[in-house]
Amino acid sequence: MSQILVQEKKLLTLKDIAPQWYNKLLGKESSEQLNWCIPSQCIVGEAHGFSGEYSEYCSHFCGRFISVVYDENKKPKQYTEQELNNHPIVKDFVQHWNEVHVK
Repeated sequence: MSQILVQEKKLLTLKDIAPQWYNKLLGKESSEQLNWCIPSQCIVGEAHGFSGEYSEYCSHFCGRFISVVYDENKKPKQYTEQELNNHPIVKDFVQHWNEVHVK
């Protein structure tokens, strides 16, 4: 009897999808060249390899991610890995990426 092997697809994390932004939000690197609301520098842009085919999605996600990136005083937030990975907006983005973009 032959055995069918089913390969499970690896679920990506924010660190896999957008490592520069991941490190910026953890305070591990300055990444001054990254700016959330500039399409060529946003987290969605990085996820798409800065290819330019995503700019309309940057605008869509900008409003949601602004609360992840900045506090109420418009100062950049920094997270622990656990806080960042468990942030509801980050979890939604990662889930979307894995469902839609990971084949």
